Amino acid sequence: MGIEVRGSAPLPKRGLLRRPVDRVTLFRQISAALPKLIDDDLMRDYAALSTEDRVLLLWLHPGSEPIEFGWEPGERVTVCAKTSSVGPGYHVFVVELLERIGARCRMTWNWEPAPNDLPTLQREYGCFLGNMARRLIELSEAGATDLLVNWPLDTPHPVDAGFCVAPTGVMGRSWWEQVASATPDELMTWASTFAIWWDARRDAHYYDRLGRVLLWSEVPWRPPVDERERTRCSLAIAALERAGHADGNIRLPQAEIEELRRILQTPAEDYPIPAPEGIGYARRAMRHATTGGWTIALPGYFYSELSDDGSQIVFWYDNRTVQVSSISVGGIGGRPAAPTDLLPDKAESDLRDAEVIDHATEHLSGWATIRPGAPDTAAYLLQGWMAGENTMTIISIQFDDAKHRPWAMETFASLLHPPNAGQSSTLR
Repeated sequence: MGIEVRGSAPLPKRGLLRRPVDRVTLFRQISAALPKLIDDDLMRDYAALSTEDRVLLLWLHPGSEPIEFGWEPGERVTVCAKTSSVGPGYHVFVVELLERIGARCRMTWNWEPAPNDLPTLQREYGCFLGNMARRLIELSEAGATDLLVNWPLDTPHPVDAGFCVAPTGVMGRSWWEQVASATPDELMTWASTFAIWWDARRDAHYYDRLGRVLLWSEVPWRPPVDERERTRCSLAIAALERAGHADGNIRLPQAEIEELRRILQTPAEDYPIPAPEGIGYARRAMRHATTGGWTIALPGYFYSELSDDGSQIVFWYDNRTVQVSSISVGGIGGRPAAPTDLLPDKAESDLRDAEVIDHATEHLSGWATIRPGAPDTAAYLLQGWMAGENTMTIISIQFDDAKHRPWAMETFASLLHPPNAGQSSTLR
């Protein structure tokens, strides 16, 4: 499901022997050319590159999947970019950028199929949106919850945010029902309001949508942890200010803009818990990946750090710390290990001065204790274990204020592992 750009080109040749360029050289040429070829300063500042084996990934716009450049030894370079997550205007921009990259790196693209003109792309996008709306209604009627549209893979996603989550905000069921029953002409109107980048112009509407998708999906709503987060925050302000300058009548989210300015000027240790109301998914609960396929529901504004070997992850904010690790086994005695095989035995555990918490779902079972923390540590410690078939996660939650006891218990109970972790449904 979706609209994409897909093409390939023979590898450029160099030297007296006219040998095809190697992967490292080709990717270096593309990377070096990009700053001069991206003609939008905000997208240029947003852009990020990474390499995975024979693929060069380019993140170009919030809400989009990366553009993938693939290298086939001695033969060709391929490119693929899914554009329906942003819109028809983005599709046109990507094709034009790829043509400029091809010209700079001496590559002639063969498109599969040829990129369409903007009116055709907009009609296709309307059909795409209508099909997606009908599919969302079907999923909802089948019992699916936490529906996600165009949400980036392998990133935290909102929990219990509403009927459907999109990068530009929560969208109610009634909106999707109207789209699902719309005529082809009506779909064009609905599509123009849904797309982040509808036409080729970079006008007030474009910059407003760019700023809002950053506010909703990428701003952490607490002091940034690194330059990448700081850049995302600054770009959101810049895009919305540019929208206001282009159209004085556009209604900007002034409260969020001022809040973001305060965030950028405040040290992390001095910033309070972000307000739960307002634009921004990170203000509220999101489901985060931990280790071993386990996930956990925590506020989106929590900082996190994964250990170098990937065996443990720590989340923290406001004198609250959550540490998670996991183990996996291949089975016991030729059969899958059940939760009872993996969980510590309460009868053999020291439960003095401890409040014991039990938790079970159809597939998972676990228990935890809450007791006063050790000297020179947090005032309270929750230590817990949750197990499924052939896997168990271990969690430690430290907190100083007794008012966070319910939160700690809810956090422990939020631990999920497939099939439980597959509760959300994503359409792209």
